[in-house]
Amino acid sequence: MSQSLSNLEIFCRQVLNRSHENATAFLLLHQYKLWGNALSIIGQEIDSMIRVVYLLSISNLSYRNELIDASVNGDRWTYQGTQKPITDRHMVEVTTKIEFWARAAYKVRNSFIHLSNLHDYRDRDPLALIPKQDKREIIKHLRKYHHGPKEISPTFKDIIPYLPSVILKMQQHLRDYVERLRKQVILRVP
Repeated sequence: MSQSLSNLEIFCRQVLNRSHENATAFLLLHQYKLWGNALSIIGQEIDSMIRVVYLLSISNLSYRNELIDASVNGDRWTYQGTQKPITDRHMVEVTTKIEFWARAAYKVRNSFIHLSNLHDYRDRDPLALIPKQDKREIIKHLRKYHHGPKEISPTFKDIIPYLPSVILKMQQHLRDYVERLRKQVILRVP
């Protein structure tokens, strides 16, 4: 077994173990109504998703394996042949071409990972604090893929019951993408 293949298996194991732990932690946090921390856990799933989808978008398998090796070794990802770091923003843009919800979800993710006005969710509605376009995308996604919310103008409290479905669906998609990564699939980015 080559070193890259071994590192591929390590990387896939790391992603799947993190995802399993995230789902467990999310459900506990959701049960105790710790919404900010529950959403930051979803943010970690988004982080894993953008990295795996980004890797799948790379057609040069040797370079893809270099990035996997860097990840396993705790090194920064850099653009091929340079020392310039690959930014989350760039990976989000690539991922959004495959998963349309990624950009809006990533913006909300950042707001729950970093201290922001959205942490005041017990007294102010975070959906009223984010850009209207982001709110529309989030609500549209929840309605199309998670069967809700039904309210005409939903609030943060209205979307909370759908969050377990969100993380479980993300976990399913992430497992599928990891399996594709193992099989050396290349996702064609439109």
